[in-house]
Amino acid sequence: MSTEKTDFTSFATEHPNYFPGQYLLEEDFELQHKYLSDRQRYRNQSLHVSGIIEGLEVEIVKDKKEVKILSGSAIDSQGNLIVLKKDEPFIEFNGIAKGELYITFHEEPQNLQQTTAGTETRMVEEPLIEFAEKTPVGSVKLANLQIPETSETSVSFDNNNDRQYSGISLPNSNSKTLTLRSGGNGNPNLAVLTGSLEIDGTLTVNDSLTIQERKINNNRNQINDINFY
Repeated sequence: MSTEKTDFTSFATEHPNYFPGQYLLEEDFELQHKYLSDRQRYRNQSLHVSGIIEGLEVEIVKDKKEVKILSGSAIDSQGNLIVLKKDEPFIEFNGIAKGELYITFHEEPQNLQQTTAGTETRMVEEPLIEFAEKTPVGSVKLANLQIPETSETSVSFDNNNDRQYSGISLPNSNSKTLTLRSGGNGNPNLAVLTGSLEIDGTLTVNDSLTIQERKINNNRNQINDINFY
């Protein structure tokens, strides 16, 4: 996975300098918010990888064409923190027999101060939960699902129900992302490093250690597992 170069042209590098008696304009508050928001999203995007942080488990509703998504949080590829505050039912499968359930960061203006649009006093984050054959870029996949034809039959998980969790991204000089994340719901206690590992010190293993040794024989890659106990 390659990293994309950040466009810093619109990145906020100034913020209001407050003092007693100062006259503040609308753009002062907008600049303060953008200054903090730009930094938070940049940090999330640069030092983390997109995925689930906690919760957001998908539960099957028995004998119904319905699932329930439990409350939780995730980080998307733009560095947005997605928070689902309460459990949500979901039934909008759009006639797709097999696909992916995903969550997307979304916010919309609310609380009109006057009767006309554009006078809303709040931007409220309400994530979108949707279902498609493939999770779009910028969203976070929650589950692979198979949808029954009848409404009286339960939804089921696909055999390859990989849930990708967020992790750590290590900056480097060659634009190749080094990541560390869990093995997902299939192997939650496994830490998976994408890239090479160098240890400057002592390595202590309290259980077994498996090394995959790659050899090339007759132009074919052969991997042998070597176990140390």
